[in-house]
Amino acid sequence: MTIWQRFFSWLQAGAPTGRPEPIPEIDGNGATRVPGLYVVGDLTGIPLLTHAIKSGTEVIRHFLRDREFNESQQASGRDRSVVDVAIVGAGPAGVAAAIECRKAGLSYRLLEASNHPFATIEGFPLGKPIRIKSKNGAAKSLPLRLDDGTRETLLRSLRDQFKAQQVEVTTGARVESVVARGDLLRVKHSAGELRARRVVIAVGKSGRPRHLGVPGEELSHTHHRLHDPAEFRGRRVVVNGGGDSAIEAVLALSSAGAKVTHVYRGEQLTRPKLDHQQALAAAVGSGAVEQRLRTTVERITADGVVLRGREKTETVACESVFLLLGSDPPTAFLRRCGIAMAGESKRHQKVHLTAMLSFFTMLYFGKKGAAFDLWQGAEGLGAHLVHYVQGPWAIVASPGTSSPASTGLFAGVAAGLRTPFLLARSLGLEHYQLWLAPLAFLIAWAASLVFVVSGGTSLLLALTDFRRHFLRPWPALKHTYLILAGLLFFGVYLNSALGNSAGWVAPPTQAYSFLYCTTMLLFGLRRIWVRRTRYVALQTTTLLAVQILFLYLLPFQQFGGEYLFDRLLTHPLAGHPTLLAEVFPQGRWTSFWFILFWPLSITSFGVTRFWTLFPLLQLALLFWLVRRYGKGAYCGWICSCGGMAETLGDEYRALAPHGPRAKRWENAGQAVLLFAVIATLLHWMAANEMGFTVASLLPATVWGLYLLLVDVMLAGVLGLGLYFLLGGRTWCRFFCPLAAIMHVMNRFSRYRIFARKEHCISCNACTRTCHMGIDVMGFANRGIPMNDVECVRCSSCVTACPMDVLTFGQLPGPDVENRAGITHGNWKASDWRAGLK
Repeated sequence: MTIWQRFFSWLQAGAPTGRPEPIPEIDGNGATRVPGLYVVGDLTGIPLLTHAIKSGTEVIRHFLRDREFNESQQASGRDRSVVDVAIVGAGPAGVAAAIECRKAGLSYRLLEASNHPFATIEGFPLGKPIRIKSKNGAAKSLPLRLDDGTRETLLRSLRDQFKAQQVEVTTGARVESVVARGDLLRVKHSAGELRARRVVIAVGKSGRPRHLGVPGEELSHTHHRLHDPAEFRGRRVVVNGGGDSAIEAVLALSSAGAKVTHVYRGEQLTRPKLDHQQALAAAVGSGAVEQRLRTTVERITADGVVLRGREKTETVACESVFLLLGSDPPTAFLRRCGIAMAGESKRHQKVHLTAMLSFFTMLYFGKKGAAFDLWQGAEGLGAHLVHYVQGPWAIVASPGTSSPASTGLFAGVAAGLRTPFLLARSLGLEHYQLWLAPLAFLIAWAASLVFVVSGGTSLLLALTDFRRHFLRPWPALKHTYLILAGLLFFGVYLNSALGNSAGWVAPPTQAYSFLYCTTMLLFGLRRIWVRRTRYVALQTTTLLAVQILFLYLLPFQQFGGEYLFDRLLTHPLAGHPTLLAEVFPQGRWTSFWFILFWPLSITSFGVTRFWTLFPLLQLALLFWLVRRYGKGAYCGWICSCGGMAETLGDEYRALAPHGPRAKRWENAGQAVLLFAVIATLLHWMAANEMGFTVASLLPATVWGLYLLLVDVMLAGVLGLGLYFLLGGRTWCRFFCPLAAIMHVMNRFSRYRIFARKEHCISCNACTRTCHMGIDVMGFANRGIPMNDVECVRCSSCVTACPMDVLTFGQLPGPDVENRAGITHGNWKASDWRAGLK
């Protein structure tokens, strides 16, 4: 391994890179993008009986509160051919929904593809132990009573309650699709068709086993579920899989007298519950079970299985094979119903993405670029429009340059594009600004034209789905705000970059900062309302306070014609001009540097003697914070980039990419950090005439390239432009150089997320909601504290867990490799610092 490979391996520390399983895209009430179509139960990503029953109950109660549903019911109540609610699937969620419909007096149809309700539970292995787990005692208020026991006792209890509740069910009715027709939904199934005002899909996913895709998988002695272990007494059996179901099958078959060989592709089991792992280890240790780790099934034959290990390939004789690899969601059925899977490419997404990227290209390149008065000589709307479309050609005749003679199309194009560069020197620009400012102007102008087209198209597409975007309170407020913000800053750009030659100075910068704060405030209040924990309330309030004070009030706010900065600092320190010049070399703008540490604010280092030493002190303070509270002490509580991610990006956490490739891309920040060090060092040496002058080509070019590529392109355009595609942490996770420094610091941190492994149900909710792409469940399944350097302490994984498995905590001291064996944190669940309450 090279030194870089060893460094990145140490930095990543063997972090798991699992991906969350896909689930349908739904909102908090289970609603899909198809009006009137809802998903409940196992398909929402939480494989809990109590959750399934609760979600089936709550969706009907949601209908009763829905004004549109009630008005539709009253308007066509006499039409008996239309049912109020069609329920697909007679499992715990579907039956609970049917009971709630009956209690509320709603007409319903419960459709079940098999011949019996609760077919999924009926498919559990005989004697499978059942433990009812719920969060906050939710099981006590459910319409179906659940008790600990076995598969047989649970099934008997549910069937007795089903009968007692007089629930009607249509069995043998396999639903093929659900199609919206006007205000109603048509449900096509094998026994006919029906119309409904609302449809609830409660089919679960355990009935669709995952296949391995190897030769011989279709043979009759290959199974994807175990029903009765006693049937295999005395037989040789191979079980492939590493989850709880596979381990339960291994133990059940072994106890029934089968000769079991367990096969798993990984080096160790991480997903099964702790008691299952201990029981399997005991069975392997006693010789009752043979185990092949780091081994895959290559082929299944009539009398054996060909296994490929890392060192050899062998054939194991057997009479039955169980491929227990979990199950897949009924994706094909969901898509026939028009339901998208969370995170997958949506219809019209390219248009929306183009609008976002072009808007932020216009905004950030416009801020960094030169400004030219395109409207000079234009009278009337038509003339302004012509000058705008002509762009650089409209300033050819401006003072300070002469239009070169040109003939032909290409010569004319070249002359127009060359004009901003010819004007740059006349505006007093020099060094790297001679090429950066005109280039940024051209890029911003071109992006603004793209934004006019793509933004307008995106708006029209949003209006075509008016119901989803504008008829519900929060979506209506959100989309209206984003549209107005886009229009406002398009106007700011036209006025500041194309309407004068002053550039992006105080007024438009203040407008931008005001918009930034307003956006954080609006979406931050939503986050506090939705998350409802003391931790989130304190974290969001702190982020807002830091952003508003240091990045708006101090540099921009005036009281009585005087800036707040002057009142608080300039006037009290007027008798100490040297101190003012050292600490506040850019006056009120210096307030940014106190929050955006170097290299986020790369221009701060070396400006004065104070700002040569103070950034180092900031990093020392940062190391203390990270060592004690983790990287999130800055990224989640102070940083304005993180503040926008935690507020505006809160709804889009599940869009973050997961897996090995995404984990490798996280190392890109180290390259950006190296770039920042080189650029800063050359710039500082040039400023102090240490081998370079300010006008030297090398430091000026490197400095300009860093500002253009990193500050503008990565932090600005991609950092915000990809919010609705890759989540809100693209910049923070992959490219931020300050985060790259904290990744190294975080390896020595005492902070961890601890997990009670014995209570984990491997639902993947924690991993799915992590907008840093951390495989939180992978750590929880291993039973080790989560020490991924990317964690920003947002608490989303902690609160998303349906079993309260996760909590924040601290170790007594640094434990880089998690060797101390400490599995519980020092903060109790009732402590707000634990993240739960």
